[in-house]
Amino acid sequence: MKVTVFLNKIELTLKEYKTSEFIVTNCRKLNKRILFLLLVVLFPLYIFSQNITISGKVLNAENKEIMPGVNIRLCQKDSLVSVIHTDKKGEFCFRHLRSGDYLLEFSSLGFNNLQSAVIGLSKDYKLNDVLMEPASYQLDEVVVAAENVRQGVDRLTFFPNEKIRQSSQDALDVMRLLNLPDLKFDIVNHSFMSLKNGSVQIRINGVIASQTDLIAIQPQDIANIEYITNPGVIYGDGVAAVVLIKTRKNMSNWQIGGRVSQSLSALIGSQYAYFNLNFSHDHFSLKLSDSYNYANGIYSYIDKQLHYPTRLLAFKSIGSSSKQRLLNPALQFDFTHSFKENRFLSIKTFFDLNRSYPATAVSTSSIAGQSFYDDYSSKKDKVRNAALDVYFSNGFSNGSEIVADLRATYIHTDYQQKYYKKYNQSGYNNYESTYFATGQHRSLIGEIKYQLPLSKQYSLVIGSRNELSSTRNDYTIDHLGNPSSLDFFNTYNYSEFSGRLRNFSYTIGAGFAFYKLKNDNLHRHYTYFRPKLSLRYAFSKEWSLQYYLGINPNEPELALLSNVKQPISEYEVRVGNPNLKPYQAYTNQLALNFIKHKTYLSLSTYLQYNSSPYLENQVLYDSYSEQFIYSMSNQGHFLHSQTRLYGSQKLFSNV
Repeated sequence: MKVTVFLNKIELTLKEYKTSEFIVTNCRKLNKRILFLLLVVLFPLYIFSQNITISGKVLNAENKEIMPGVNIRLCQKDSLVSVIHTDKKGEFCFRHLRSGDYLLEFSSLGFNNLQSAVIGLSKDYKLNDVLMEPASYQLDEVVVAAENVRQGVDRLTFFPNEKIRQSSQDALDVMRLLNLPDLKFDIVNHSFMSLKNGSVQIRINGVIASQTDLIAIQPQDIANIEYITNPGVIYGDGVAAVVLIKTRKNMSNWQIGGRVSQSLSALIGSQYAYFNLNFSHDHFSLKLSDSYNYANGIYSYIDKQLHYPTRLLAFKSIGSSSKQRLLNPALQFDFTHSFKENRFLSIKTFFDLNRSYPATAVSTSSIAGQSFYDDYSSKKDKVRNAALDVYFSNGFSNGSEIVADLRATYIHTDYQQKYYKKYNQSGYNNYESTYFATGQHRSLIGEIKYQLPLSKQYSLVIGSRNELSSTRNDYTIDHLGNPSSLDFFNTYNYSEFSGRLRNFSYTIGAGFAFYKLKNDNLHRHYTYFRPKLSLRYAFSKEWSLQYYLGINPNEPELALLSNVKQPISEYEVRVGNPNLKPYQAYTNQLALNFIKHKTYLSLSTYLQYNSSPYLENQVLYDSYSEQFIYSMSNQGHFLHSQTRLYGSQKLFSNV
């Protein structure tokens, strides 16, 4: 009995164990099915939650116009999620976002920064029109409306308003209407020049450009224009002013245009055509230009005295009307690729031909009112120029930027001059001479520059520029050849520090230059220290005092170094001096400036001291050839000073 009960209990226990195992096994299968069903149901929801968008449109709060190229940063919990720009319609869209809280930061040159928060994002969200207010900048205690100008220690930053854009056809028109100081604009030839000593350097988004490149920039694509009145060490020598043009992002998809200029009274004119093709990351530009001059009415007048050892030759030479013939066609292709925000590569190729072949010039010379001789002169000059420029810029999140630029050039020159003189008095033999000069110049210039903002008030720029060039000239005078060569190497390392302390701002730059050149059989090298200093003190919003100091070397050209007799006339020749050395020029400038609304006044004093410049030697007489010889050498010093008052006033309020 007991045994039977015990066996029954064992059997019951085994059944319970099998039942429990069955339940566990089925529960596991059920859990897998439920988990699979949950994944099927929830996975699309998860995928959907990763594809939420935030979109909208940005407008100018002042005139409700669309704003392309606005920089928009999307942040979440103090971390940057993405950065984009508004397109040409002023629209933007952030895609593939997760649900959560976001902060949008809008910024654009000439406008106040704007922030917009999106809390609890769970589905597509579209902002109403985002309105950005034009900014007023305060720099060195100078407050100017953004549509006018912002003043800095060495520059003026202009923000063109819509009226100026609408009244302009290209960037050069914008510059003219902005009334940039110390620039003289030629409306007929659509060009400009500096009223100060030196040239004007133009840069578009940092890349060196020419005045014709400004014609291909549409006014609506300009973000701002910086006009540097006292260029620092980073812009090289002989530069009186620098124009920096920054364009907006997301320009028009394609642009085509041109300009034709023709004089009504003479055969003088120019043509220019361009085609721009823009994509999201690539920009292509093709530019064609040509200028010509076939003007008549070119005269020459010479009143000269030649002091021979035993006599004085004084004569007057009056030329008859001749005709100028000048052609200058050019072709340029530009390509720019933007890798991402603040990083781009620019490649520029350029070719032009400058050909001058004026008609034969005829003149008659007389002594004491009697005809002495008639001379005939013809010249031909042809210059071919090819260049390649590769420019790379990379900006970092801390505001620093590194720039690398490599430029290669090739120049070929071909100059011919024929001269014939027929005497009208007895006792003289007719004279004839020929002068041919051909040359080739090759150069390679590399530069790397790093700009670092140390704080809101201070910044530092360091860089190095290296140049290697080779020039080969062949001179043929009356069928006698004389070759000449010049190999040149220059390295220039510089740094520039800028800062501001209340109303006082300054820029201090210093460069160390090493020159090495080989002229035929002569080897020389030089070292120079080249400091530059710009100081500015703002008395008020309108008045400021500015001081500039610069020390720059001046190098002689190969034509001055070559020991070749270059004929001037039957009686005169010029001889180069291989012993010419570079000289230092010390420049000081003090300016009192006033700027308010549309009025600009500047009273400046300019003082330049030149140490051992190359000047004309005393004219020598060669009794064997009976010719006067002109030459130059390093000698003495000279001081140049001038005081200038410049003023400009816009007369029309519509621009």
